[in-house]
This record gives sequence, structure tokens and C-alpha cells, in this order.
Amino acid sequence: AATGDPAIAARGAILTSLWQSERGDHAAATETALAGLASTEDADDTLPSDLLVVRARMFNRLAVAAHTYANSGEAPGLEPLSIAEAAYRQALHLSEIVGDESGMLNALAGLGVIAAERGDAEEAARCFLQGFPLAAPHRHWWYLWLLMLGQAAASALAGAHETAGILLGAAAAIARARDFRAYAYWQSTLERAESASRAALGDVAYVAAHDRGRLAIELAPDNGADLLDLVLDLCETGAVESWPPA
Repeated sequence: AATGDPAIAARGAILTSLWQSERGDHAAATETALAGLASTEDADDTLPSDLLVVRARMFNRLAVAAHTYANSGEAPGLEPLSIAEAAYRQALHLSEIVGDESGMLNALAGLGVIAAERGDAEEAARCFLQGFPLAAPHRHWWYLWLLMLGQAAASALAGAHETAGILLGAAAAIARARDFRAYAYWQSTLERAESASRAALGDVAYVAAHDRGRLAIELAPDNGADLLDLVLDLCETGAVESWPPA
């Protein structure tokens, strides 16, 4: 139903787009998110703060919907992926303005995956590593998990296959403990990283690296700052050898 309140209209569009994505109608989910943004299309710096928060979330919803659509095999050409990338960038910008950490993390993770899909290991790693200091101290486990998967993919692209195996093991431990399931495009990124690293290392060395990452997370510290130190150690080959510290 029509409403004169753009924030209410945008929130409704977010919920509708989520429902359409869950039904597998990714084209409709993308169109609904685009329409929701149109209801808040005033210049961003003139919007009330509450509406700015909704607009930031609307951009993230559009980004995820379009990204999923682009990877569904149903999308025409590269247009949905371009929409997703632009929406993630705007979501990051607005989320930074309003101080929405979850919004920033979602956007950074999405941008990193798109870079990885393009084969740009350096840009992918830049996005994921920028997210860890936001996710680890406050124990945002969902995003920490996604960032680890993404950094594993970036490491595999860069030829750091042992690091990729360690990070995949750490991510697997997080997912198992919290019953996380990745979006479809994350799953394909995970599978490519695992396949490349296993092929490069061989089964025995890959399993050993995977087990090191898993054990590090199972013994992870409760303190958020220490958890961040651990995560950053996991991103460097061999740095996790001495974890946990004596």
C-alpha cells in the first residue's frame, strides 16, 4: 500500500525484496529494492538521520539482491553485477556516515567477493582486511566468518594456498559452531578457494592447514582485541603455528 512516509515505504521494500529473494525470484527482488530506493531519492546529505539509516540498508539489500541475481544464471549480461557493486559502494559510504558497523561489514564483504570473482586478489584482500577490525572486537561472528571465507579466496588467488587452507579451516569451525549457511555466490567462492588450495598443496598438507585453522578458532580467546590479533595472525602463513600462546 502507498504511504506518505518514505522510511516506512523503504522498510516495506526491504522486507518484500527479502521475501522475493527467499522465493528465488532474484529479478523481482532487485527491482523491488530499486523501487524502494526511489522512495528515498532526495540528496543524501539532506535526509533526516533515521531515513539515512534506512537508505543505507536499502542499498545493501539492493546489492545483495543484484549480486545473487548476477550469479543465478538468469541475469542478462553483466548489468546486475554492476548494479551490485555500485550499491555496495554507496551502502558502505552511507553506513560509515551513520556509524552502522553491520552495514559497513556487509558492503565490504560484498565488494571483496566481487573483486575475487574478477580475479583481483589485491583489491579483494583490501576489502576483507578492512572488515576484520570491525567484526572481531565486537564478535560479529556472521561477518567474521564471511570475511575469513573471502580472505581465503583472496589468498588462494594470490598463490598463498597454505594461508587459504588455514582460513578455510577457521571459517569451517565458525560455521559449524553457529550453523551458518553461505549465500550461493559465497558458496561458489568457497569451493573455488578450496579446490585451488587442495590441488596446490596436496590432500595431506591441505588437511593439516585446515586443521590448524579449525583448532585456532576452537581455542579462540573471549576478549575481542585478542580475537582480532588471532584473526590477523591467521591471515599470515605460519603465524598461527604458535597459537595458542604458551
